[in-house]
Amino acid sequence: MRATFFSSLVLLAVTLSWLACSRPSQDPGFSAPAEAGGPPPIAPPPAAASARDDTGGAPPEDAAFGPQVLDASLPDASVVTTTTTIYAHTDTALYSVDPRSFALAPLGVFAGLPDAAYQAVTDLAVNAAGVVFVNTESVVYEATLPAAPGEDAVVLLTPVARIAAPPGTYFYALAFAPAGALGPGEVLVGGDATGELWSIDPDSGVTQDLGSFGPDPQNPGRTFGLSGDVVFYTDANGQPTGLATIRSCIATSGESSCYPASAPYDFLAGIDMAALRAAYTSGTRAASLLKGVYGAGASGPGSGTGFQKIFGLGAWQGTVLGFARAVASETRPEPPRMVLIDTATGVGTMLPASLSFTDGWSGAGVTTDVTIDIPTPPPVPQ
Repeated sequence: MRATFFSSLVLLAVTLSWLACSRPSQDPGFSAPAEAGGPPPIAPPPAAASARDDTGGAPPEDAAFGPQVLDASLPDASVVTTTTTIYAHTDTALYSVDPRSFALAPLGVFAGLPDAAYQAVTDLAVNAAGVVFVNTESVVYEATLPAAPGEDAVVLLTPVARIAAPPGTYFYALAFAPAGALGPGEVLVGGDATGELWSIDPDSGVTQDLGSFGPDPQNPGRTFGLSGDVVFYTDANGQPTGLATIRSCIATSGESSCYPASAPYDFLAGIDMAALRAAYTSGTRAASLLKGVYGAGASGPGSGTGFQKIFGLGAWQGTVLGFARAVASETRPEPPRMVLIDTATGVGTMLPASLSFTDGWSGAGVTTDVTIDIPTPPPVPQ
């Protein structure tokens, strides 16, 4: 299959942020951050743990928004030359990824979070104009990319909206739906820890519940939760399309229930754009946003990608790339990985990469100003 790139840059960002501590939320007040370039790096703060690892939520952003630079170990940028830029990130640092070779280069570390020791960036979205937005679990920021990228550069984050969602709702996925997909303009969509998708007004933070991925029909009592990311684009026929990484979970049992021995892997799934649009325009959440699962067969959704915790997802040309968090397991510990996902089988293949960080990826995104040709996934048998 082929895909057509627009002449504008294809932007893709991986944003992971999860936090192990839990505190009551307070409004930080959205004070203006420092001038671009930021202050010199502060001493390395305590590492932020993933709040997706069944911690029951994360600490709030309860201090004034003052620029703080998180310590991050980044590889040498001089070895990577690319004409098409993709963005990917960890909790603390932003990278570019060459879409041909998948080589990485550091762009800078995030600055502007109110409490850098306990907060992290969880995902990234790029609109058609190429403007990059990121989010923590409760706030959307606009990112200013450095003029001179590198391991010591600063990616300045300016808060634009606190996400207005029910208490206990924490956001880990972010993507723009193309203009015309849900409304006349682009719509920012976020995903929470339970697998629910929400539209987010980037100016006010007002949200609307759009629905979830519904029950897992092959495993009664389980539901398809969002593993970590969604991505939207326009296909070769001019139709809006969406992808997500999902997993089968017991909704009330937390992270550990999502990876039992019988179903340990994430699935690459298609988003039902008609159901998503109907939910957005009617104000009534969809019962299921699941279009289908790549690799599904007559007996069920298949065995999945072969990888856990794919918290970032990107697509360009005919390629789907997942970014997986490190898995801390006594039986099968795994480092952070970049994974090519076959849309015919749904199976992922790990790409060789030398990663200096150990916590792993946080998310990914692609600009809506690109045409991508990915086949429609088969439905999951009921």
